[in-house]
Amino acid sequence: MATEAISMPGTNFPLPQWRRIVDLFIAPTRLFQSILKDGSWWLPFLLTVICSYSLTFTAAYKVGFEQMVVNAMQANSMQSGNLDSQMSAEQRESTISTAETIFKVSAFAGPAVILLYNVIYALALWLGLIVVAGGWAEFSSIFAVLLYADMIQNVRTLMATIVLWIDPDPTAFNMQNALGSNIGYYLGSGVAPWLRTLLETMDVLTIWYLILIALGCSVVAKVKRGSSLTVVFGLWLLIVSSRVLWAAIT
Repeated sequence: MATEAISMPGTNFPLPQWRRIVDLFIAPTRLFQSILKDGSWWLPFLLTVICSYSLTFTAAYKVGFEQMVVNAMQANSMQSGNLDSQMSAEQRESTISTAETIFKVSAFAGPAVILLYNVIYALALWLGLIVVAGGWAEFSSIFAVLLYADMIQNVRTLMATIVLWIDPDPTAFNMQNALGSNIGYYLGSGVAPWLRTLLETMDVLTIWYLILIALGCSVVAKVKRGSSLTVVFGLWLLIVSSRVLWAAIT
Protein backbone atom coordinates (compact mmCIF):
# COMPACT_ATOMS: atom_id res chain seq x y z
CA MET A 1 0.00 0.00 0.00
CA ALA A 2 1.27 3.49 -0.78
CA THR A 3 2.40 5.67 2.04
CA GLU A 4 1.05 9.13 2.61
CA ALA A 5 4.32 10.31 4.12
CA ILE A 6 5.81 13.24 2.29
CA SER A 7 9.53 13.32 1.63
CA MET A 8 11.14 16.20 3.48
CA PRO A 9 14.36 18.06 2.77
CA GLY A 10 17.38 17.42 4.91
CA THR A 11 16.83 13.65 5.31
CA ASN A 12 19.34 12.32 2.76
CA PHE A 13 21.54 11.34 5.68
CA PRO A 14 20.73 10.09 9.19
CA LEU A 15 20.01 12.89 11.63
CA PRO A 16 21.90 12.91 14.95
CA GLN A 17 19.80 11.57 17.79
CA TRP A 18 19.54 14.89 19.64
CA ARG A 19 18.14 16.46 16.45
CA ARG A 20 15.61 13.65 16.12
CA ILE A 21 14.36 14.31 19.63
CA VAL A 22 13.83 17.98 18.74
CA ASP A 23 12.12 16.95 15.50
CA LEU A 24 9.70 14.75 17.42
CA PHE A 25 8.02 17.96 18.58
CA ILE A 26 8.46 20.13 15.48
CA ALA A 27 8.92 17.83 12.45
CA PRO A 28 8.09 14.22 13.39
CA THR A 29 7.92 12.97 9.79
CA ARG A 30 11.57 13.96 9.28
CA LEU A 31 12.51 12.07 12.43
CA PHE A 32 10.78 8.87 11.32
CA GLN A 33 12.24 9.08 7.82
CA SER A 34 15.68 9.31 9.39
CA ILE A 35 15.00 6.08 11.32
CA LEU A 36 14.81 4.28 7.97
CA LYS A 37 18.48 5.19 7.44
CA ASP A 38 19.69 4.69 11.01
CA GLY A 39 17.66 3.03 13.75
CA SER A 40 19.82 4.17 16.69
CA TRP A 41 17.77 4.75 19.84
CA TRP A 42 20.20 4.78 22.81
CA LEU A 43 19.79 8.52 23.54
CA PRO A 44 15.97 8.54 23.91
CA PHE A 45 16.22 5.35 25.97
CA LEU A 46 18.82 6.97 28.24
CA LEU A 47 16.65 10.06 28.68
CA THR A 48 13.62 7.90 29.47
CA VAL A 49 15.56 6.03 32.15
CA ILE A 50 16.82 9.31 33.66
CA CYS A 51 13.30 10.77 33.74
CA SER A 52 11.91 7.56 35.25
CA TYR A 53 14.48 7.48 38.03
CA SER A 54 14.01 11.19 38.59
CA LEU A 55 10.34 10.69 39.42
CA THR A 56 11.03 7.54 41.44
CA PHE A 57 13.67 9.15 43.68
CA THR A 58 11.62 12.33 44.06
CA ALA A 59 8.56 10.32 45.07
CA ALA A 60 10.64 8.20 47.47
CA TYR A 61 11.97 11.39 49.12
CA LYS A 62 8.76 13.42 49.15
CA VAL A 63 6.20 10.65 49.71
CA GLY A 64 7.92 7.42 50.73
CA PHE A 65 7.41 3.94 49.30
CA GLU A 66 5.02 2.78 52.01
CA GLN A 67 2.77 5.80 51.54
CA MET A 68 2.82 5.32 47.75
CA VAL A 69 1.65 1.73 48.19
CA VAL A 70 -1.16 2.81 50.53
CA ASN A 71 -2.21 5.55 48.09
CA ALA A 72 -2.30 3.09 45.19
CA MET A 73 -4.45 0.70 47.20
CA GLN A 74 -6.78 3.44 48.32
CA ALA A 75 -7.27 4.52 44.69
CA ASN A 76 -9.27 1.32 44.41
CA SER A 77 -12.25 1.84 46.70
CA MET A 78 -12.99 -1.86 47.12
CA GLN A 79 -9.39 -2.69 48.01
CA SER A 80 -9.28 0.20 50.44
CA GLY A 81 -12.36 -1.25 52.12
CA ASN A 82 -10.62 -4.61 52.45
CA LEU A 83 -7.61 -2.99 54.06
CA ASP A 84 -9.64 -0.98 56.54
CA SER A 85 -12.43 -3.35 57.54
CA GLN A 86 -11.63 -6.96 56.64
CA MET A 87 -7.95 -7.28 57.63
CA SER A 88 -6.31 -7.43 61.01
CA ALA A 89 -3.50 -5.01 61.79
CA GLU A 90 -0.95 -7.79 61.16
CA GLN A 91 -2.54 -8.75 57.82
CA ARG A 92 -2.69 -5.13 56.74
CA GLU A 93 0.98 -4.59 57.63
CA SER A 94 2.01 -7.78 55.81
CA THR A 95 0.04 -6.85 52.69
CA ILE A 96 1.53 -3.37 52.55
CA SER A 97 5.05 -4.71 53.19
CA THR A 98 4.79 -7.24 50.36
CA ALA A 99 3.36 -4.67 47.96
CA GLU A 100 6.09 -2.20 48.95
CA THR A 101 8.82 -4.74 48.12
CA ILE A 102 7.27 -5.44 44.71
CA PHE A 103 6.93 -1.71 44.13
CA LYS A 104 10.60 -1.07 44.92
CA VAL A 105 11.81 -3.90 42.68
CA SER A 106 9.71 -2.73 39.74
CA ALA A 107 10.72 0.90 40.29
CA PHE A 108 14.46 0.25 40.36
CA ALA A 109 14.29 -2.27 37.53
CA GLY A 110 13.15 0.62 35.34
CA PRO A 111 15.55 0.13 32.38
CA ALA A 112 14.68 -3.55 32.01
CA VAL A 113 10.94 -2.84 32.34
CA ILE A 114 11.11 -0.07 29.72
CA LEU A 115 12.95 -2.30 27.24
CA LEU A 116 10.68 -5.30 27.82
CA TYR A 117 7.52 -3.21 27.45
CA ASN A 118 8.71 -1.67 24.19
CA VAL A 119 9.86 -5.01 22.78
CA ILE A 120 6.41 -6.55 23.39
CA TYR A 121 4.61 -3.45 22.12
CA ALA A 122 6.82 -3.28 19.00
CA LEU A 123 6.17 -6.95 18.26
CA ALA A 124 2.40 -6.43 18.49
CA LEU A 125 2.59 -3.37 16.22
CA TRP A 126 4.90 -5.13 13.76
CA LEU A 127 2.48 -8.05 13.40
CA GLY A 128 -0.51 -5.70 13.17
CA LEU A 129 1.07 -3.62 10.42
CA ILE A 130 1.83 -6.77 8.41
CA VAL A 131 -1.46 -8.60 8.93
CA VAL A 132 -3.96 -5.72 9.13
CA ALA A 133 -2.33 -2.91 7.14
CA GLY A 134 -0.45 -5.02 4.61
CA GLY A 135 2.80 -3.16 5.20
CA TRP A 136 6.33 -4.20 6.02
CA ALA A 137 9.01 -2.78 8.26
CA GLU A 138 12.11 -3.94 10.05
CA PHE A 139 11.29 -4.79 13.65
CA SER A 140 14.17 -2.54 14.73
CA SER A 141 12.54 0.43 12.98
CA ILE A 142 9.25 -0.07 14.85
CA PHE A 143 11.19 -0.42 18.09
CA ALA A 144 13.06 2.83 17.41
CA VAL A 145 9.77 4.62 16.69
CA LEU A 146 8.51 3.60 20.13
CA LEU A 147 11.68 4.70 21.94
CA TYR A 148 11.49 8.17 20.36
CA ALA A 149 7.73 8.41 21.00
CA ASP A 150 8.52 7.72 24.67
CA MET A 151 9.75 11.32 24.82
CA ILE A 152 6.07 12.29 25.11
CA GLN A 153 5.75 10.07 28.16
CA ASN A 154 8.84 11.80 29.51
CA VAL A 155 6.93 15.08 29.35
CA ARG A 156 4.42 13.55 31.77
CA THR A 157 7.18 12.21 34.02
CA LEU A 158 9.06 15.51 34.20
CA MET A 159 5.90 17.53 34.85
CA ALA A 160 4.87 15.12 37.62
CA THR A 161 8.35 15.40 39.15
CA ILE A 162 8.19 19.20 39.09
CA VAL A 163 4.71 19.25 40.64
CA LEU A 164 5.87 16.86 43.35
CA TRP A 165 8.77 19.15 44.27
CA ILE A 166 6.65 22.31 44.24
CA ASP A 167 3.51 21.05 45.95
CA PRO A 168 4.04 17.63 47.55
CA ASP A 169 0.87 15.98 48.90
CA PRO A 170 1.94 12.57 50.21
CA THR A 171 -1.60 11.32 50.78
CA ALA A 172 -2.78 12.13 47.24
CA PHE A 173 0.19 11.04 45.11
CA ASN A 174 -0.39 7.96 42.93
CA MET A 175 2.62 6.75 40.93
CA GLN A 176 0.33 5.00 38.45
CA ASN A 177 -1.45 8.27 37.65
CA ALA A 178 0.96 10.98 38.74
CA LEU A 179 -0.21 13.89 36.57
CA GLY A 180 -3.65 15.44 36.12
CA SER A 181 -3.77 15.06 32.34
CA ASN A 182 -6.83 12.80 32.45
CA ILE A 183 -10.28 12.87 34.03
CA GLY A 184 -9.63 9.84 36.23
CA TYR A 185 -7.00 11.81 38.16
CA TYR A 186 -9.68 14.09 39.61
CA LEU A 187 -12.17 11.42 40.73
CA GLY A 188 -12.80 10.67 44.40
CA SER A 189 -12.25 7.32 46.09
CA GLY A 190 -15.90 6.30 45.80
CA VAL A 191 -15.82 5.80 42.03
CA ALA A 192 -16.06 2.27 40.64
CA PRO A 193 -12.56 0.94 39.82
CA TRP A 194 -13.51 0.04 36.24
CA LEU A 195 -14.77 3.57 35.57
CA ARG A 196 -11.67 5.13 37.11
CA THR A 197 -9.46 2.88 34.97
CA LEU A 198 -11.39 3.82 31.83
CA LEU A 199 -11.20 7.55 32.47
CA GLU A 200 -7.50 7.37 33.36
CA THR A 201 -6.79 6.02 29.88
CA MET A 202 -8.46 9.04 28.27
CA ASP A 203 -5.27 11.01 28.68
CA VAL A 204 -4.18 13.97 26.53
CA LEU A 205 -0.51 12.97 26.52
CA THR A 206 -1.36 9.35 25.78
CA ILE A 207 -3.38 10.36 22.71
CA TRP A 208 -0.46 12.51 21.52
CA TYR A 209 1.90 9.58 22.10
CA LEU A 210 -0.32 7.22 20.09
CA ILE A 211 -0.71 9.64 17.20
CA LEU A 212 3.08 9.97 16.92
CA ILE A 213 3.47 6.19 16.97
CA ALA A 214 0.88 5.89 14.20
CA LEU A 215 2.72 8.51 12.13
CA GLY A 216 6.04 6.74 12.70
CA CYS A 217 4.62 3.33 11.77
CA SER A 218 3.10 4.85 8.62
CA VAL A 219 6.54 6.08 7.55
CA VAL A 220 8.69 3.08 8.42
CA ALA A 221 6.14 0.45 7.29
CA LYS A 222 5.13 2.45 4.18
CA VAL A 223 1.38 2.24 4.78
CA LYS A 224 -1.36 4.84 4.68
CA ARG A 225 -1.75 6.88 7.82
CA GLY A 226 -5.35 5.76 8.19
CA SER A 227 -4.24 2.12 8.22
CA SER A 228 -1.51 2.86 10.72
CA LEU A 229 -3.94 4.72 12.98
CA THR A 230 -6.30 1.74 12.82
CA VAL A 231 -3.58 -0.65 13.98
CA VAL A 232 -2.21 1.62 16.74
CA PHE A 233 -5.55 2.69 18.19
CA GLY A 234 -7.07 -0.76 17.70
CA LEU A 235 -4.30 -2.25 19.83
CA TRP A 236 -4.71 0.53 22.39
CA LEU A 237 -8.46 -0.13 22.63
CA LEU A 238 -7.74 -3.82 23.17
CA ILE A 239 -5.37 -2.98 26.03
CA VAL A 240 -7.83 -0.49 27.55
CA SER A 241 -10.69 -3.01 27.34
CA SER A 242 -8.56 -5.64 29.08
CA ARG A 243 -7.62 -3.24 31.87
CA VAL A 244 -11.20 -2.11 32.39
CA LEU A 245 -12.47 -5.71 32.43
CA TRP A 246 -9.79 -6.71 34.92
CA ALA A 247 -10.68 -3.78 37.18
CA ALA A 248 -14.36 -4.76 36.98
CA ILE A 249 -13.89 -8.42 37.91
CA THR A 250 -11.27 -7.93 40.62
